[in-house]
Amino acid sequence: GCIYDISDLQDAEEIQKYEGVEEDDVILVPANKRFPHLLLNRSEVQRQMSGVKNLKDKRVTAVLTNWQQSWQLPRGRFHRLVGNAGELETETEIILNEYDVKDEPFSK
Repeated sequence: GCIYDISDLQDAEEIQKYEGVEEDDVILVPANKRFPHLLLNRSEVQRQMSGVKNLKDKRVTAVLTNWQQSWQLPRGRFHRLVGNAGELETETEIILNEYDVKDEPFSK
């Protein structure tokens, strides 16, 4: 999946007017601008993130699952939590992912 930053829809009220957006949605902003913003259900994300209450400033991976023709934004599925925005380990993983660098041990 692509790495995204979670933004609450309260911070982006203009998005709520679009078709397909629900009140409990969060919008994911891609780290790589070649990918679209995604909508995810806040409750679903919190449930999969073991009850993390504050989603803001989290970096996650997500997969696009549905983009109907009438929708401005696609819906997606949460894949995994990468970490908190601004943390060295999290930001390093984002850069490695963006440039498709494999972070695996060398074979012997």
